[in-house]
Amino acid sequence: MFGDLLSFYSDWCGTLLQRGYYDIDLSRLWWNWEADKILYPNWATTFVSGLRAKGVRTLSYVNTFLANVTSKPSGFTRNFYLEAVKEGRFVMDATSPNNGTPWPVSSGPGITAGL
Repeated sequence: MFGDLLSFYSDWCGTLLQRGYYDIDLSRLWWNWEADKILYPNWATTFVSGLRAKGVRTLSYVNTFLANVTSKPSGFTRNFYLEAVKEGRFVMDATSPNNGTPWPVSSGPGITAGL
């Protein structure tokens, strides 16, 4: 039972396939911290309650990284990255010519993120 559960534990907000060093493919989280509506359309209604009925407790989490999901094809409702930029909530890059721009976090190709 737990093997099946662990197979999807880290994709709840959606994943992006990246090409890493030595041509190794990496599956990375989108860091938007909402359940992906395509992968888990019933997350808030029946998915979590169905697991609880089987005695399984779920945990979702938030970390300090936010990815810009503008290039994510589907599955998100809000773009928390753009909201954070608009509200000035990121660590800012004081060395940038445009002082006051978010300090970019490197997470490989395809993901623009802030802290």
